[in-house]
Amino acid sequence: MHLLHAIPNLLQLVHDAEDDGSALGVGCAWLERHAGVDRAAMVTADAGRLVAKRGWTVADLEHGELGEFLRTGQATASRGSAVMARAPILSAGLAIGHIVARSRWDATKTVEEAVQSV
Repeated sequence: MHLLHAIPNLLQLVHDAEDDGSALGVGCAWLERHAGVDRAAMVTADAGRLVAKRGWTVADLEHGELGEFLRTGQATASRGSAVMARAPILSAGLAIGHIVARSRWDATKTVEEAVQSV
């Protein structure tokens, strides 16, 4: 795992967050800083709402690349010179949302590991 050294930092950031919303935001920032992603988001399970985001907008979710990717159901997809990856956010074994990130196409393994770490 390329990001193993950065996991303690993520855990400390989440622990120090003032509330749940802040914790999700620092998770997105961690993805940028440690995995080199250019966009990151936490999205509800029905893909109807951005809970936390860095780089994406509501328009991207409704009509853009983020929404299109989530509707495919794929865990990873190449889109031009970028790769997008997602992992479920689970609570009591049920998916309550998705962590989604986008990076350069040559960073596929790192992005996949990063979204699974957060």
